Order: sequence, then structure tokens, then C-alpha cells
Amino acid sequence: MEQYFSLHHINKMYDRKKTNAKRRGIVCDITKSQYRLIMSYMKNKPCCAYTGKEFDFSDPKSDMYPTLERIDSSLPYVLGNVVWVGATVNYIKGTLENKLCKTTTIELDKLETFKVAAEMLLDNTKAVEEANKLKEYVLNNLSETNIIESTGEAEMGTKNETEMLTESVEQIEN
Repeated sequence: MEQYFSLHHINKMYDRKKTNAKRRGIVCDITKSQYRLIMSYMKNKPCCAYTGKEFDFSDPKSDMYPTLERIDSSLPYVLGNVVWVGATVNYIKGTLENKLCKTTTIELDKLETFKVAAEMLLDNTKAVEEANKLKEYVLNNLSETNIIESTGEAEMGTKNETEMLTESVEQIEN
């Protein structure tokens, strides 16, 4: 698990998320500093926001490999709209949202996860609560005095960055 949370791996995952979002035409307004705090939050609470199941960090093909998911897929990747979920839950949610479920075969061992994902689409209160906790964690830890070391260099969150983040979060809440 420690290798998953290494600075090199976190930076690689951040770059992959930004590239993937751009390729899919999705705005990703999460900074690298914010992403590191989002990862820190997940390290402290390593379970799916929808199912409550613990993540499996050892196998990227695992149903419970963590992925950053947007609660409202019509909105960008921003604080207040993202939570950590298991890969299969994210896949099922996307499948249901894209109305492809008529052509999707669900394996019996994934039926319980499918039911949870379907319930989550009907009532995402749990995910919204988790997204708000994650947002508060990042906002409380991102300040002018919060220095994050990366490969010998120090990166400092600026007041402008925090103000811009707060404005983004307020837009999501509205």
C-alpha cells in the first residue's frame, strides 16, 4: 500500500487523471497540491464512498481498486463533486448513466455491487456527504503555510489558489 501512496505514484496518477479527462472532454480543475491532499484523505479512509468496502491497492484490475469519480457526471472534476470509489462501482455508474445497461451482462458476483450502484444513482446523499468531507479536508489543509515537498522542491499553496478553489466549490454547491 505504501508504494501506492509514494510521491512518484501520486504524481503519475494525477497526470493520468488530467490527461484522461482532457481526452474525454471533461474539465479537471483539481491542482496537483489538491490531488495530493485528496490522496492523503483516501489513505486515511481507504474505502469506497458508495459501498463502504475497503480498497484493494495491490491489483489495478481489482473491483475495489480506487478511482476518483465525479458524483454529477455533468460537472467537472472539482472539490465537492469527487469521491473515491471502487473501479467496478465507477464502471457500473457510468454504464447506467450512458443507458448501456440493456446490453451489459452483469456477473453474479458483481450483482450486490450493481444493486448498491443503482441505489446510489437514485439517492447519492452518502456520496455527497463524503465529497463534502473530502472538500473540507482539502480546504483545511491547503493554505499558505502548507508546504508539500516534491523531489527536493517545495510547493506552496497560494491564497489565490485557495480563493479560486472556494469559488469553484461554491459554484458546485449552487
